[in-house]
Amino acid sequence: MDRKEFLRNTCKLGACACTGMLFMNRSSAATDTAATAECPPDKDAWKLDFVQKRFAKLVDIVDSNVDEAAKVEIIEQLGRSCAQIGNEQTKKYAGDIDGFLKYVQTQWVEKAEYDKKKNEITVFDKPQQACFCPFVNGEIMSEDFCNCSKGWQKQTYETILGKKVDVEILSSILRGGDRCSFKIKVLG
Repeated sequence: MDRKEFLRNTCKLGACACTGMLFMNRSSAATDTAATAECPPDKDAWKLDFVQKRFAKLVDIVDSNVDEAAKVEIIEQLGRSCAQIGNEQTKKYAGDIDGFLKYVQTQWVEKAEYDKKKNEITVFDKPQQACFCPFVNGEIMSEDFCNCSKGWQKQTYETILGKKVDVEILSSILRGGDRCSFKIKVLG
């Protein structure tokens, strides 16, 4: 199951708004029959721009009104919440980090390595033209929002490994890279 299919299924379960499906893949939202069967046609595509701009404004408000540590924590918690939507899929790999890394390399990850001696996992997503998150408009979104992906990584790998992890963002699309990549340090 890839990210698009995963989020489509969560929408069917009522875990997100129907308009979220329009955000999944800007180029195929109108032609994706599974998405259009569940959601209104492209006539509502203007909502994407509206939601992205409002969300970017919310991130800016948090950025302007909250200290750095609290801001990072808030945005990481948002990412953890996103990862929990797919927790059933993640739980299938509990205790099987090699299986999970093999799986994600068939989906959105180009390369993933687990150095057991260093207790580090390095993940390089496939190159992308834009941030994957459907709420992000890369032209207006603060790069601080990458902490959402950091939270997603933490939640996902803590679920699989049963241990706390720390995550370093090595590169991201919002920070000018052609892909997102992470170093996950297993702590316990």
